[in-house]
Amino acid sequence: MIDYLKLICDSLGIQLFYNNNNALVLSTDVKEDVPTLRAYKAFEFCPESVAKAIINYYVGEDDKKSHEEKIMEYLRGDLDPVIFEAYDQNPFFRDAIINNINTEKNYEEDTSLVEYEIITIVSKDFFGKETQYSSKEPLTLSDSSSLLELEVNIKPLDT
Repeated sequence: MIDYLKLICDSLGIQLFYNNNNALVLSTDVKEDVPTLRAYKAFEFCPESVAKAIINYYVGEDDKKSHEEKIMEYLRGDLDPVIFEAYDQNPFFRDAIINNINTEKNYEEDTSLVEYEIITIVSKDFFGKETQYSSKEPLTLSDSSSLLELEVNIKPLDT
């Protein structure tokens, strides 16, 4: 799974922290000229469009309401009814991001990311006994105290 919010934050020089605060799901700050975004852990593997909506909510100059709606839509699918609360745009945060954009390259989708398919899974216990698992069946290691090694063979999906 790809953490798009982290990718975008890294490319913009934003320090990202995930937390368990589902009352205040997003907040920003600038400490020692470093913009910081605190986000509820549900955003960790959110779709790219939601990650972009989060950044645009704070940095963008266009339609803040539509970005908020995108975020709310995502949260409604992940949480029990929640009241979306986020600090308003922080001009210091926005200025720090703009400064980072002007000094670094813009975020573009990383085409070097490759998805992989699991070909084989083999476990080996302390006594050398090997067990092969199907990539389709759930992997359960009930007696993991004797597990010594787990070998996972993968290949890119595109091949």
